[in-house]
Amino acid sequence: MSTAPPSPPALPASRLIGAFVSGVGDLSVLRALHAAMPRTPICYIADSAYEPYGERPVAEVLARSSCITRHLLSLCSTGIVVACDTATAIAIEHLRTLWPNLPIVGIEPGLKRAIAATRNRRIGVMATPATLASALFASLAASQADTTLVILALVQALLNRSRRAIWNRLK
Repeated sequence: MSTAPPSPPALPASRLIGAFVSGVGDLSVLRALHAAMPRTPICYIADSAYEPYGERPVAEVLARSSCITRHLLSLCSTGIVVACDTATAIAIEHLRTLWPNLPIVGIEPGLKRAIAATRNRRIGVMATPATLASALFASLAASQADTTLVILALVQALLNRSRRAIWNRLK
């Protein structure tokens, strides 16, 4: 007689969550998603062929995000997680317009959490040029402008070096 716990029942493919990111960054989102929904199958796409999205034109980020979402839907995904800051900032509203009945969630820039934690009402934001130029980021920053000084820093070179280091460790 086995003392191992019974295996959880397999979920039908119709309960699949699709998630994507440009490259290997934001794997923490995948870990958190799995921790929150351990029995839900997740199909994760790391779009390393086109990473980083932060250097891509807006039209290209919109097209890639739409293409990947369409592919995830073809695999029976019932929800999409946009696990990329730039894709969320640029494409999430576009995706929600294309698929209005599909739950689509993304990564909101960490302004609210940083503002809640600051003691001197000043925060620094390191992000890609595309994220900082997005309407989503501008809206979030403007909503806090009267209470907090938001200092912006373009960090594409730092992000690129970090991505290369991650890829080298994975090889």
